[in-house]
Amino acid sequence: MDFVKRNFEKVGISLTVLLVAANILWCVTGKAEPKTQPTVTIAKGKIVLENSYTRYLLSTEKGLLLEEVFNKEIGDNYIKHPALSKLFVITMGAWQLDSTKFEVVDIKKGQETEAAILYLSMSHPPTSLWVDLKVIIDNSSETKWLLKITNKASKEMELKVCFPALGSIQVGEKIEDNYYLYPHEGGWINHVPVDLKMGWAHAQIQIIDLYNPRRGGGIYIRSNDNKDIYYKTFDFKKKPEPDKAPFRYCAADDDTATEIFNFDVGIGMGIIVGLLVTLGP
Repeated sequence: MDFVKRNFEKVGISLTVLLVAANILWCVTGKAEPKTQPTVTIAKGKIVLENSYTRYLLSTEKGLLLEEVFNKEIGDNYIKHPALSKLFVITMGAWQLDSTKFEVVDIKKGQETEAAILYLSMSHPPTSLWVDLKVIIDNSSETKWLLKITNKASKEMELKVCFPALGSIQVGEKIEDNYYLYPHEGGWINHVPVDLKMGWAHAQIQIIDLYNPRRGGGIYIRSNDNKDIYYKTFDFKKKPEPDKAPFRYCAADDDTATEIFNFDVGIGMGIIVGLLVTLGP
């Protein structure tokens, strides 16, 4: 699949996704004026991003973990097992590097019109990879996450990136109550165990939605790549019982078969951006 192999000379890969924790009826835009201004709070070992709708908690004690996506509308933290929520995963041949394997180098916060911004830089000395994360949170229910990966080694490398990699995600108390909208053809809507991967080389319905009709809340992720230069594979897995293997469906190239969400019980959702990218120094 040569059309998805791209060479980037002296630049990084820049990825943008929108992460939303909101009411599934999308009534949040019809609520009263927000009372909580968007903020970024940096403390020892943790970072909190918050507005009237959502609170995110990032742990920086060991690399980077997304420990909390708290929906204030329904009072639920969607991250049930934080150790499995690695935020991003980079695959390089036999190597699989997740966000806990990187060293946090710098953390800053900034401000734009009605938005608070987090800037976080990380490095992985053994591979000379550098990662820059930028998160923009404003008064809406959508939060924009941008990831830039730079190769600072003296030679090029081939890699695949999953961002975001949201493992152990679940809305409410029961995994059985979690339904999903997966963007295959007209969209698959169900709640049964499943292991899905589907790739696009051009723009279609680039969104995964997870929701709990009993709790009246959910979360979706979608690509914000309006330039459409990266092949994208949407990865979704739901396994509610350890002895019950999910239905496997993989319509993309075999290169997408790398296991991102490796667990006995849980839900994982992510976007593999750049099926196979050659990143120049």
